[in-house]
Amino acid sequence: MKKKLKFDNSKKAWMVRFLIFLILLYVCDIRLRTVRYTFESPKVDAPVKVALLTDLHGSWYGKEQGELIKAIDKEAPDAVLLGGDIFDDKVSYRESEETLRILSRKYKCYYVTGNHEFWSEDIENILNIVRSCGVTVLRGDVDTLEIRGQYMDICGVDDPDGYGYGADAKSILQQLDSVSKQCDAAHYSILLSHRPEYFE
Repeated sequence: MKKKLKFDNSKKAWMVRFLIFLILLYVCDIRLRTVRYTFESPKVDAPVKVALLTDLHGSWYGKEQGELIKAIDKEAPDAVLLGGDIFDDKVSYRESEETLRILSRKYKCYYVTGNHEFWSEDIENILNIVRSCGVTVLRGDVDTLEIRGQYMDICGVDDPDGYGYGADAKSILQQLDSVSKQCDAAHYSILLSHRPEYFE
């Protein structure tokens, strides 16, 4: 005959709290992670390394964002792409601005918006901060970057939540059409988007 484990209410409550804690720890994990991908293209002869940072949400990575900057420097990228939600609508902009200032002194940086930048209802101020840090903002735009004699088109579009914010706001489809027309077919191109799963 199998014995059933019996728990009193205090043990059950403790186990439930612990399980909720573990779930929250997993879901809210903001620890820095580095993932590497390799792509090949006949349009690129010499190796090019690009770092993509996304969803930092104004996080603090130590004094002068040391942990984050050290991880990027270790990879020695040719350019840094900032894929949205670098700022957050619920926290101070201080850490985000510090990250951008430090990175832009070392690397060519490109930025697109995420949903949280728009949710802040302070998008123009955020974009002014980004530009003042020396970072190129892409909103349906293309910038051609030369790396070791090779040309790459860095394209960027706003987060879809941005449509309707500001007098010059364009839909995601208008922005995609714009970058398609600006790209040079002979160049390797990268499309920077916070939520690329919304379109093919």
